[in-house]
Amino acid sequence: MSAASYYNLTTYRPDSIDVAIQRKAKISTMPDWPTLSVYYYAIEISTDCCVMRSCLSAEKL
Repeated sequence: MSAASYYNLTTYRPDSIDVAIQRKAKISTMPDWPTLSVYYYAIEISTDCCVMRSCLSAEKL
């Protein structure tokens, strides 16, 4: 639930919430509600800066 929905500023409720985590991260438990769309990503490290690569995979849970 978003803050806008909580304070009755909108009636829109998304079907799922998008979450991006590092590819090596582990998820121990997932909530029953709200539905989460988990996206895994890798960080490319260079001498100039860190750049987030495009999402490697998506998993609808």
